[in-house]
Amino acid sequence: MKNINLPEVIRDGIFDRESAAQLLWKYEYGTPLPMPDEIKFEDGEYENRFCAGKADLKTVKATVTVNGKSASFPMKVCYPSQPGRYPTVVFLNFRPGVPDKYLPAEEITDRGIAFISIYYCDVAGDDDDFESGIAWLFNIDRTQPSAPGKIMLWALAARCAADYLETCDFADMKNLAVAGHSRLGKTALVTGALDSRFRFVYSNNAGCSGDALFRGKESRSEHIADITKNFPYWFCPAFKAFANRDDEVPFDQHFLLALNADRNIYVTSSMEDIWANPEAQLACCVAASPVCRLYGRTGIDESEIKEMPFFTHSGSIGYHARPGVHYLSRYDWNLFIDYLNKHKNA
Repeated sequence: MKNINLPEVIRDGIFDRESAAQLLWKYEYGTPLPMPDEIKFEDGEYENRFCAGKADLKTVKATVTVNGKSASFPMKVCYPSQPGRYPTVVFLNFRPGVPDKYLPAEEITDRGIAFISIYYCDVAGDDDDFESGIAWLFNIDRTQPSAPGKIMLWALAARCAADYLETCDFADMKNLAVAGHSRLGKTALVTGALDSRFRFVYSNNAGCSGDALFRGKESRSEHIADITKNFPYWFCPAFKAFANRDDEVPFDQHFLLALNADRNIYVTSSMEDIWANPEAQLACCVAASPVCRLYGRTGIDESEIKEMPFFTHSGSIGYHARPGVHYLSRYDWNLFIDYLNKHKNA
């Protein structure tokens, strides 16, 4: 990997977590939203013979209340039928179905993993409308430079799901994960940064403004000018000021990984996904690893880094790069579950 001049995340041997977070919230994602005043959960449809009778599947409606105003979104909850506590993944998905092309429910539950799937547009639309879904509860003023974007809203839903799981007898909260693909991989990293209940944070193909460094990327990859032109509403309004100024951002994405460095991070690259830039994703994992070591953890095991494709599962930052395009596959899920099982209870 080439040498890149990155902003220092460690100064004088100290990681100033609060300062790192404030830079990210001020200039990229926006001010974090407060947890709702009240969250109620209501069971809906229930299937106790799901996946050939091996799993239970139910719909739960989450109703969140802020300053007397309420909004709801559904969650699909799935867990192995045999009694016990299981590592559980809160998965933010692009569609509401279970199973889904990004969510192989039977394979996941067969491996002893429970999950909650949240269709992100049930929470807040993937657009510049901040008056519907749960967005309207917060009176977000998008004229303010640090106003939160949609990533913060989707992250809030994942945190509400963790509240629900604390009431469930199937969920092993010591091994709780949050996961997402692409823009929802960015959301998973932000969720973990905000909520230490998530002991595993899985970011798949998140790329620009997620798990890839801004600096040092080739021209064919996504840059700040691209993402703020196409999806300005994911971020705070201040972020667009760095379009065509990627090297001038006062942080880089290893700051976001560093906010999760006291736990387990997993990053996935697809070798043909030049837009997300696998080299920049891997470099981000390496750049965040010194912060892991300050917590007494290992970061990514650089001795296991090889020519792509490869995987490394030894460290507190796990990583794999597989052949293929931008996608979340069964192969990706299985390697992540391998990693989770290797490091659970740690």
